[in-house]
Amino acid sequence: LTAQGGRDFGAEWTPDGKELIFSSERPFFDLYRRAADASQPEEALLTGTYDHYTGAVSRDGKTFAFSLAVPGGGEIWTIPLQGPPVAARYFANGFNLGHPALSPDGRWMAYDSDESGGGVDVFIQSFPDPNVKRLKVSPAHGSEPIWTQGGRELVYREGTKVMAVSIDPATGASG
Repeated sequence: LTAQGGRDFGAEWTPDGKELIFSSERPFFDLYRRAADASQPEEALLTGTYDHYTGAVSRDGKTFAFSLAVPGGGEIWTIPLQGPPVAARYFANGFNLGHPALSPDGRWMAYDSDESGGGVDVFIQSFPDPNVKRLKVSPAHGSEPIWTQGGRELVYREGTKVMAVSIDPATGASG
């Protein structure tokens, strides 16, 4: 599906399985989308002077969450997949934030951050308003969170282990 000469990675399927969204280095890592059957040429979703790293597509296929690498840290942004592709910053705190993943019900954003010091940890935060609630999920570090299909569990890496923690979709409390 890709052959532009730069490095391409992080392909994410849209819920209908018709498109892939991926990062491509040209010379910065920018976001592109392409029909999964290669029937259409790829199209730039978002380009700029900083690297954009893929995150996840919302369950309804309307929103894409991604990381933006800026001087001093990484930020989490979203972009609508329908209508004009106008990106909006979701959350930034001066630390490296990455691997955003929206919960299936669209109420939570999971991501990893190095803000605790000594490693990377997994957090969940209210979505779309990040100021309502924020909780640390990984007790002993973790990265690259993904939601299970039902949205009641978050799976993430802890070193060479794969961890799973239950999440109450209503409160965000973890088990």
